[in-house]
Amino acid sequence: MSELSGRRVLVTGGAGFVGSHLAAALVEDNEVRVLDDLSGGSRENVPEGAQLVVGDIRDDDALAAAMDGADLVFHEAAMVSVEASVENPPRCNRVNAGATVDLLERAREEDARVVLASSSAIYGHPESVPVTEDEPKEPTSPYGIDKLALDHYARRYHDLYGLETVPLRYFNVFGPGQNPEYSAVVNVFFQQAASGGP
Repeated sequence: MSELSGRRVLVTGGAGFVGSHLAAALVEDNEVRVLDDLSGGSRENVPEGAQLVVGDIRDDDALAAAMDGADLVFHEAAMVSVEASVENPPRCNRVNAGATVDLLERAREEDARVVLASSSAIYGHPESVPVTEDEPKEPTSPYGIDKLALDHYARRYHDLYGLETVPLRYFNVFGPGQNPEYSAVVNVFFQQAASGGP
């Protein structure tokens, strides 16, 4: 990300797996702030030189403090467990959809570009593989529904208000420092390869 420099960047969920890697890649050439409630991430994951704002993405004051002066936002904060979303759909909606709308509103105030973490879960059980962007969106969990709402909100905020938004639909993200609980199929591939399995 060397072409990105001299910016004030907010990484929500920046103490988690994806967010901390983003913050680390950006901190040398940018002023990086991290907003994280540390429920799924760790203070130790926040790179040296980044400012940590400990707070919940749903808290207006924490969001306002973290967004203050931001040019660019990487929105990684989320309730990431599909199973937890099935157990508690209202909480999932408040964290993944409701907080995203609040963040987009703050971004309008700051005139900040927003890159959002969407998910392959918006496709549900795709009809074909590889999955294309045009595949029908039929989410099968509250998590997938909320991530699809995030996609729609990002597009509407761009169309209605001119806010620059880019939702990225993550599939199986993996790498150093990952919680094995969320590594899904990639971790299984590694285990099978290490044991000589198929």
